[in-house]
Amino acid sequence: MSTHPAIRCLALAAAALATVACGGVAPAKPSRPAYVPTVGRLELVRLLRRRDFDALERRLGELQEAFERDVEREADMAVAVRAFRTADPALEPILAAWLTARPRSAFAHLGRAKYFARVGWERRGGRWARDTSEQQFRAMAASHALAASEARAALALEPRLLEAHEVLLEVANAEGATARCGELTRDALRVAPASFRIRAAHAGCLLPRWGGSEAALRELAAGATPYLDANPRLAALAGFVDWDRGTLARSRKDYGEAVAHFDKALAAGEHWEFLEDRGWARYRLEAYEPALADFTRALELVPQEPEVLVDRGWALVKLGRLDDAVADYRLALEVDPSESRLEGLRRRLVHDLVQAARAAWYSDRAGASALLRQAREVDPSYSPR
Repeated sequence: MSTHPAIRCLALAAAALATVACGGVAPAKPSRPAYVPTVGRLELVRLLRRRDFDALERRLGELQEAFERDVEREADMAVAVRAFRTADPALEPILAAWLTARPRSAFAHLGRAKYFARVGWERRGGRWARDTSEQQFRAMAASHALAASEARAALALEPRLLEAHEVLLEVANAEGATARCGELTRDALRVAPASFRIRAAHAGCLLPRWGGSEAALRELAAGATPYLDANPRLAALAGFVDWDRGTLARSRKDYGEAVAHFDKALAAGEHWEFLEDRGWARYRLEAYEPALADFTRALELVPQEPEVLVDRGWALVKLGRLDDAVADYRLALEVDPSESRLEGLRRRLVHDLVQAARAAWYSDRAGASALLRQAREVDPSYSPR
């Protein structure tokens, strides 16, 4: 006799929660690989800078429709709207012009929401709370209030716009509003019950360092078990506990322990942040080839992400692959010139290119000249001494 799907889902959820009660994460695995995004940020960035708002609306509309047909395609939309997640001041007037040209556009409101969310973090800075001033916190709160207002405006026009729900979760997390995170997650999951993006954002609210707990993270992962077949990416939720432990080990500069935790996180399921963080721990251990592999795989899951391009650029420098490192630097610079770590990579690239040119000067004058030209392209202000 067949079982009604709703009853089957309830049974699966009950089994998952029983596993949590016993101190573990539900062991269920998806029956197929998770979807890998096919969209890059640069396409959207270029459309925005050209002020081609018609093309932006069409492209985002296509991605939203694809997500509504298949929840796994949330990954494409997530990558696309990261084009607006920048602190580049040159984009603020363009985003304002988009909204002026399309005042009833949910996408225009979403673009501004993503922008102000990122600006808020930039104004706060990346130091621990004890090392952050009240002025910085107030500046973050002001930007995040704008982000939340724009996200709500987007949802008023298009309630199925999952990335606007994600902005509200991000702002609530920044405010330490754990209870509100739960309410926002429930609202968003009514739109897309099998969403990984929303649960991953909620996981950020549940990290022990922000007032959550490992038990809450395990419960979140277990609660997603009934939806694994619809969205295999949900398996990665079971790795958040070990990922958090790994980031704490890395902050103590215990990179070997960090790698061990990241290995466990990735055994649950792939997530680009797990890969990026394991890559950096391996980099610190001078395991540059494995680090490069992690950064490359992370970029397959979140294509053209500037911070990961910079990560990979550093690994490529260590491996002597300067041409490839320069290519990653240029792409990251075009996608988001506000990426804070670009400057350090730029200086290192110029240094290594000049050193390579000097070493080759007497044996390969043409090759040395090409290296110096490349150094000037990376840093137009550079001039040979």
